[in-house]
Amino acid sequence: MLARRRDPWWGLEGRSARSDRLRRRVLGVLVVALSTVLLALILARLPAVDAQALILGSGRSVVFGALLADVSACMLLVAGQMRESFRH
Repeated sequence: MLARRRDPWWGLEGRSARSDRLRRRVLGVLVVALSTVLLALILARLPAVDAQALILGSGRSVVFGALLADVSACMLLVAGQMRESFRH
């Protein structure tokens, strides 16, 4: 979605600004592509994982740590969006 937005100032600035914008777009597309590949690999391996052993077994701390990391990441995303909304 971010890569599809048209920049209204694209032709009005110098070469370095255009190359910087292009570099950011390429980086954004690369991050999305790598995230998609990683998610596909995780989903392909998911049926082989025994969920009951993870939840009830000795790996409970791993599940709790993953849940805590997920909640922390969500909170950081919300904080970043709130910061952006207050800045503008």
